[in-house]
Amino acid sequence: MAAKVKTKNQAGNRRYVHILERLKAIDRVPNGLVIDCACGNGYPASLISNEGFEILGFDIDVRMVAEANERGVKAQQRNICNLAYEEDVADGFICSETLEHLTYEETIMAVNEIKKVCKKGAIVCITVPEDEKACMESDLHKQYLSLGDLMNHFSEFKLLDVSTFCKRKDRCNLVVIFKYGYPYSRTN
Repeated sequence: MAAKVKTKNQAGNRRYVHILERLKAIDRVPNGLVIDCACGNGYPASLISNEGFEILGFDIDVRMVAEANERGVKAQQRNICNLAYEEDVADGFICSETLEHLTYEETIMAVNEIKKVCKKGAIVCITVPEDEKACMESDLHKQYLSLGDLMNHFSEFKLLDVSTFCKRKDRCNLVVIFKYGYPYSRTN
């Protein structure tokens, strides 16, 4: 029997499978619109849409947006610091491997945009590099964000879950899941 070979897309997006598993484990996955920040070629978003969610992806790279749309993901070219979406539309928001590419000031703008587009009670998943040294070795990264930093930036969010996903031993990501609108009341 031949061994099953993973494609680059499948192997490179196990992080999204991990995110889905964590969301299912806490039994708080919204049934509605999920916005996927920096959706890339749309493969990760297609995994989520296969679970029955409506996905709206965005990426700063117009080529990635085109590939995502070809894959059937509704994607647009946007910048997380100025999304230009309506308020209170998202039941979920995934921001994976994005915030470390922003300055501190841009991160504050991005968090404000996430708050703007999320409904109260929305599930927000953030992933960032776990190791500061490995994070800052990349010329593309402008900052390292610890769990404490994320807790400060997302102080209006309730922490639901923290886990780690490792692509390689030296390339681990912190996966943090929040619920927006904490303290959250059912009247919101």
